[in-house]
Amino acid sequence: ITALRDSSCPRICTTQGYGDPVCGSDGVIYPNICELKKKTCGKGVKLSPDPNLCKRSAGSKCDHKCGNEKDLVCGTDGRTYLNRCMLEVEICRLGIALSHLGACNNISAHRENCPVDCKQAPQDGPICGSDGNVYKSTCQMKLLTCGQGVVRTDKKYCQTTRHCRESCWRNARPTCGSDGKIYANVCRMKSKNCGKHVFEVPMAYCASQERTSHSIGCPLGCGNEIEKPICGSDGYVYRHECEMKLLNCGSHRRVSKVDFEKCKGKLTKCLKVKCSNEIDPVCGTDARTYTNQCQLNLATCLKGVQFAHVGNCTALKEQVPCPTNCDNETVEEPVCGSDGNVY
Repeated sequence: ITALRDSSCPRICTTQGYGDPVCGSDGVIYPNICELKKKTCGKGVKLSPDPNLCKRSAGSKCDHKCGNEKDLVCGTDGRTYLNRCMLEVEICRLGIALSHLGACNNISAHRENCPVDCKQAPQDGPICGSDGNVYKSTCQMKLLTCGQGVVRTDKKYCQTTRHCRESCWRNARPTCGSDGKIYANVCRMKSKNCGKHVFEVPMAYCASQERTSHSIGCPLGCGNEIEKPICGSDGYVYRHECEMKLLNCGSHRRVSKVDFEKCKGKLTKCLKVKCSNEIDPVCGTDARTYTNQCQLNLATCLKGVQFAHVGNCTALKEQVPCPTNCDNETVEEPVCGSDGNVY
């Protein structure tokens, strides 16, 4: 049975005239009372009589204590939070992430008109996107962030972005960037492209981009290799020789195997961290479930493994065949991947 839309449910909310963010009885912060009624239409959500409800988390491990300062941020669930701390509670509880600074757009992201290409579009950039990345033009921003509700914003938000780090760990987990280049690890990829919209893509993409007459025997992946750590001449610890060969795929990289003594200092530093046996599982980008965040941090230090999401990793029940290309694929709507990127 489909419930009829309540006549009191607004269809459109303007940016002015509806007041400050409010706390719903579902524990979610909404930009204003109009947005609360629109987004929860027919669900029985009302204004919370308890102003502290939106400051508490239902998760036992998410015990952030947040103040009332107003500094709106938008979550990847499409909801506006009063400040970064309140978003952190939901990040902990639900595994969502920061979409951009400021309130979420009133127009739903999936209904946004997305360009197919930008060959004829005006080059009005560089511009700053509300996701903290710099784009060559407005068209490129809409093309690369289609469905995410990213808008043009003040350039001060792009002077430093959450993707930028001054230093990275000395371990390798060869990573293919959307620019077609192979990086030692995800951290290096982000720091080298600070302020640019470069994200991780399957290694096969870089292998096809970087194959040259000088690079013979370039592996597409190392999924079936047995882990046997080796030390590279670049100071990184590789899980096996296959990973090191991946970085030698490009014509400008020449990393060789050296005595493991040269990498022992890094390993000693990583192993100083002592973790408890507290069970609060998280999933790493190596598709392994770690007992808690500390255990994952240790894997990050040793192997360059990154945080994927809260909870156990999900195993596929059967092998899914991977396509080699998408040339004959019918044009579909953009889709959101569990890695936070739009395809």
